[in-house]
Amino acid sequence: MAIGEAIEKKMIKNETLAYFMVRAWNFLTACGINADAIRFRQHRAKEMAHYAQDCWDAEVQTSYGWIEVGGHADRSAFDLTRHQKATKVELMAARALPEPRHEKVINCILDKKIGGKEFKRDWKAVCDFFDALSVEDKRPMKVKFEEDGKIVINVEGKDITLEKRHISFSEETKIQHEEKYIPYVIEPSYGIGRIVYCIFEHCFNVRAEDAQRTYFTFPPLIAPVKCSILPLINNEGLNVKTQELKKMLIRAGVSNKVDDSGVSVGKRYARTDECGIPFALTVDFETLEGKTKDTVTMRDLDSMKQIRLPIEEVSDIILDLSANRISWNDCVDKYGLFVHEVKEEEEK
Repeated sequence: MAIGEAIEKKMIKNETLAYFMVRAWNFLTACGINADAIRFRQHRAKEMAHYAQDCWDAEVQTSYGWIEVGGHADRSAFDLTRHQKATKVELMAARALPEPRHEKVINCILDKKIGGKEFKRDWKAVCDFFDALSVEDKRPMKVKFEEDGKIVINVEGKDITLEKRHISFSEETKIQHEEKYIPYVIEPSYGIGRIVYCIFEHCFNVRAEDAQRTYFTFPPLIAPVKCSILPLINNEGLNVKTQELKKMLIRAGVSNKVDDSGVSVGKRYARTDECGIPFALTVDFETLEGKTKDTVTMRDLDSMKQIRLPIEEVSDIILDLSANRISWNDCVDKYGLFVHEVKEEEEK
């Protein structure tokens, strides 16, 4: 069921709670967790926390079954109401009304001199009792008092009778320019360790053509290392260009790793894939001279396809890919696919 339908059918009664559930779904999918393996489960009445009006767990399906990775509780006004009661400090917000409103207000007037003398220590609790009453609570009490000439209240387990010498009620009309309310609290919480585990499991893949070639498809957004830099061979000119490229990426805030070991580029690609590094930049002899001078190839981990682009544009492209401002297909459309003549041999 879509979230909008769940709100419409009152399955989720609080739209703000639903909003945070959607944000959780967006967060989990952006981290690389499969959208089809995420569900939200509502707490049953028996498992609902005492402070919650409603609660939904975000769960992810893994090889261990469904794992709870986040909780979303509608705590209503529980928190501030309890703090307000305990501290005797008003913790209410106010918002201006579109138009002034006439409201009837009922005042409870206590004779503190007589009440304090007769009820002694209990009188403070009596005063606190009336301070906490809402207009809706005071109205039936006023009616009862006018009928009987007295009211009985229960304070801290004691029944206390208040007569006309102790209390009186008055009613007046006030013009309200604002309304006060106790803000509700929506509590999203996450188990970060569980989420990290789910990311590893959901991002783990095997190349269809070779079961020995395993790799992680971490989204560029969360990949710890955004790109690897691979000089084609151990060559002084290529190594100098590699270090220049590395410094440029560091200045731009792009995390990277140089792999200049003596194995073939194909094996270094596989090593990069195993680490979950989304992009590999290859510095070759075309980088040093000719029409393609100061360009490098850029390989996408998932598709294994390559483009060739100017070095000066590499940082911005990787940052845009990492922030989901552009996609790999956008890069292919802009630069075109690049096929190296010895690519297949290098891959082997």
